Amino acid sequence: MIVLRRRLLILVWLLLARCVAQTAASDNDYFVYLVCEGADKVAIVKFGLDGAKVDHLVNTRVLPGGDISGPHGIVFSPDRQYYYVTIAHGRPYGQMLKYRVKDDAVVGQVSLGFFPATVDVTPDGNFLYTVNFNLHGDMVPSSVSVVASDEMIEAKRIPTCVMPHGSRINPQG
Repeated sequence: MIVLRRRLLILVWLLLARCVAQTAASDNDYFVYLVCEGADKVAIVKFGLDGAKVDHLVNTRVLPGGDISGPHGIVFSPDRQYYYVTIAHGRPYGQMLKYRVKDDAVVGQVSLGFFPATVDVTPDGNFLYTVNFNLHGDMVPSSVSVVASDEMIEAKRIPTCVMPHGSRINPQG
């Protein structure tokens, strides 16, 4: 557990600007949410006047047995009430889980393409865009999944380049 915590703290510093969610716990406290692909966890790290510590871990395992599900991307809804995690591994397709921030409960789930990686949300919070990083077989064009965030349904799958691994939505949407 100590080794896991040390590794998480290193990741925190590397990913700090990416996944911060403010809370009302204290004006001096803030939280960073990190996906841990090899451990099937989201680590919630609290930063405050006393330093940084792992506040709690959230299980993201969706595959049975000992198979790694592989959480890969994370993004918060604009109102900070929900966060979305892409699950890269599947048989054969990956998934996206919708969590409620106040209790880390899964409140939605949707199947996506092969190996969904990074995810971003439109400024209005209505849609999520996830690149599907196809690692199966030949290097062929893959796709971007467009997910309606309230209903958690894949509204569109857009063909794209070979093996996309990251993308972002600009502030104008």
